[in-house]
Amino acid sequence: VVSAQKASGSASSGCIFEWRVQPHANQISPASASFPKLRLTSNKKDGAASQPPNFTKFPLRPEQLRSLSWMLSQEASDAPFYEEEVAEGILPSLGWRTEGRVRRPVMVRGGIIADEVGYGEFFFIATP
Repeated sequence: VVSAQKASGSASSGCIFEWRVQPHANQISPASASFPKLRLTSNKKDGAASQPPNFTKFPLRPEQLRSLSWMLSQEASDAPFYEEEVAEGILPSLGWRTEGRVRRPVMVRGGIIADEVGYGEFFFIATP
């Protein structure tokens, strides 16, 4: 069994370089390759934004105000999104797999709204 090795570096661009060598998938038993369970989150316990001033005739519902609060926090965030590129090489005669990864921080605003149908997602997106 090959032990995982990792090295990293950082360039002036903020890129992070990493690599590792580990056993190839054909050399690993399926029981040892486990992934964390996918977990979807909800905004039902999130705080609501205040009612927008121009929405007096048709005020937003509580679930829409929670989504609006999330959207405003996404726009105000300074946390970077990391673009990532991964390459791999397989050495079957040794039973090894090498992986290389480069990540770079990028400022991205916005996100994905996945509320239930009828919550006004299109209205939020289409309104300037």
